[in-house]
Amino acid sequence: MINNYAYLAADWSGLRIIDISNVAAPFEVGFLDTDGFAYGVVVRNSYAYVADFYDGLRIIDVSDPSEPFEVGFFPCDLAEDVAVRGNYAYVAYGSGLKIVDISDPSSPFEAGFFNYGGYAYGITVNGNYAYLAAGYLGLQIIDINDPSQPYKVSSYDTGDYAVNVTTNGNYIYVADYEDGLYILQHNYIEVT
Repeated sequence: MINNYAYLAADWSGLRIIDISNVAAPFEVGFLDTDGFAYGVVVRNSYAYVADFYDGLRIIDVSDPSEPFEVGFFPCDLAEDVAVRGNYAYVAYGSGLKIVDISDPSSPFEAGFFNYGGYAYGITVNGNYAYLAAGYLGLQIIDINDPSQPYKVSSYDTGDYAVNVTTNGNYIYVADYEDGLYILQHNYIEVT
């Protein structure tokens, strides 16, 4: 939720923007039908960053929620989810992690990548680490301190099929399909 609006990655229906100022009566105020399947979205500084599956990362100006429009695009096959920190978008995709420089939203470019031989479904970024929900490979933790040279620092076998991840403080929460929720703590990793 940003300024009484919810931004929904709505699969084949693209980006939907919902006014939730009255939670009892939400209504759609704007939408943009992206070319692919909108699977993940994050909003920062009047831009929505959409992981659009076959059609990569779409950057959409949402300064007027009733009239969103695309300002930039980065090709990345099988983009599933996206996180943004500073001038970088972190995209979970078919082979791992793409790090995209978004300092100019109209001209995004690859700053780095990490391929680990598996599929990434969900991503969150906290401090200098990207946390990837990596299907049968569980949780993958990637050091992103230098965006041009990310590397794996740890992993955790969740037992089933990791599909999403988030963090809060020193805790990592992993949605693991039929195994449910894993709550992990990494004392040796400083999470800020």
